[in-house]
Amino acid sequence: MNYRVIIVALCAVVLALGATGCQRAIERTMEETTGIRVDENEERITITGDDGEEFTMEGSDASLPDDWPSDVPLYPDAELESSTALRMSDTVQLTASWSTSDDVNDVYDWYRSELPAEGWEIAGDFSMEQNGQRTANITTSKGDSEANVFIGDQSDGATGITINLRLE
Repeated sequence: MNYRVIIVALCAVVLALGATGCQRAIERTMEETTGIRVDENEERITITGDDGEEFTMEGSDASLPDDWPSDVPLYPDAELESSTALRMSDTVQLTASWSTSDDVNDVYDWYRSELPAEGWEIAGDFSMEQNGQRTANITTSKGDSEANVFIGDQSDGATGITINLRLE
């Protein structure tokens, strides 16, 4: 199924208009027009193509997705702010964001140490400061899976951590 761009756009429309009471009418129109079936359940949307392939998108601001791998280290005492999961065929895309009061460089150094200890191979990393804002990125792989860790100063003075995972 080659609906990825269409699906993401449709999901955004469904989520944005859900509060207006138009959601079911939009879902029905999408299903009739594209042949894609949309099932929305609280924080999860499952879209099924006419070939039976499913695309699931879910989000939460309270917990990690159930299939978050145990070998991806979680920064100590960081507060989870949000998470999302996208599932298509054999690929799972997970994203989670945290905040911590610790310094960007401390978080960066911790992940540079902890990811390899869990078997993740660092493919690239950098840390920089520009206009007083510090950011860092670590790109890793493990087997067919990839993890990207983004760390940066937030406007509220905290340090933000976002981990994007592609699992196969």
